[in-house]
Amino acid sequence: MNKIELVAPAGNIEKLKVVMELGADIVHIGGKIVNMKFGTENFSDEDLLESVHYVHSLGKKIYVSLNAVPHNDEIEILPEYIGFLEKSQVDGVIVSDLGVFQCVKEFSELLITVETHSSNTNWYSVKMWRDLGADTIVIHRDVTLENMNEIRQKVPNIKLEVAIHGPINMAISGRPLISNYITAKNLKEDAKRDDFTITEETRPGEYMPIFQDKYGTSIFSGRDICGISSLFNLLEVGIDKIKIQGGMKDINYLKIVTKVYREALDEYQNNENPKIDPSWLERLKEISEKPFIDIF
Repeated sequence: MNKIELVAPAGNIEKLKVVMELGADIVHIGGKIVNMKFGTENFSDEDLLESVHYVHSLGKKIYVSLNAVPHNDEIEILPEYIGFLEKSQVDGVIVSDLGVFQCVKEFSELLITVETHSSNTNWYSVKMWRDLGADTIVIHRDVTLENMNEIRQKVPNIKLEVAIHGPINMAISGRPLISNYITAKNLKEDAKRDDFTITEETRPGEYMPIFQDKYGTSIFSGRDICGISSLFNLLEVGIDKIKIQGGMKDINYLKIVTKVYREALDEYQNNENPKIDPSWLERLKEISEKPFIDIF
């Protein structure tokens, strides 16, 4: 059995060291441009170099998110930054935009993960990215296990990754979604994520935070996804990587979630008849204020 890798986020060096020490195989961070790491401290060049050295000293991997949808001004300075990332010896980058993908291919040999924002819901999409040179494809969150299995069977020679736990968001390019609301209510243009939320009539009290930056508007789910109860069924499909979401979460959240999923992966990979430990879900519930969404 190939090793299934645990991917975790880090918003700063302290969090990076925590997830690495507690069992993540890959850490993903936000650099100084073209990333959608909402609410996190983007890594400076100096922090990034320090992080690469630390992660590699543990024999693990570090990826940098280039997963925003940039305009011409940023795409023009991207080659220089990609050159810096390759020179710094990061292991790969995470992208969602085809232009960014092409830029990485032209100016580096970095491994490329294609993010879930690219909406990879079918095997033709996965095959296309593979043929273009992607190393890993993050499967969209609304794909069923049955469809994931079909993707795996039809496109065997590509790594597949799935977001297994944490907050999810819908990202929209541009700012018009709520700009009229901001203007009408005389809200400040630099409104932070927690300044306003939306809620549905059918789910009163379940608030979905809104975040805006120069890349557009994102609406976050009112509840986190949690795949611990159905993790082994997912892994039977042949998934290569599972990803924890939550770069905005506090360090205690990262400690518990990383440790739980590390234990679960070890149980699955080291035992002939692996069993789900009920305590895993209970430990995850302790750090969640609302019920989970089990998308599998």
